[in-house]
Amino acid sequence: MKIDVFNHIITPRYREARLKVAPRLPEQERVMPALFDLDARFRAVDLAGERYVQIFEHNTRRVFGVGGHF
Repeated sequence: MKIDVFNHIITPRYREARLKVAPRLPEQERVMPALFDLDARFRAVDLAGERYVQIFEHNTRRVFGVGGHF
């Protein structure tokens, strides 16, 4: 079994806050939809098979750090 422990997710509430300070981020969503869309993530994990699991980790970076405001 493979256990993938370095998997970040971004919750809808955090996503909205990010978009307020960094409006360019929708491009990232196009490139990495499974970061924001849990249904897409679950489909990807299912494709990998039963012997693959992911441990999700919420992205904890400060929202203002994303937009360059520290």
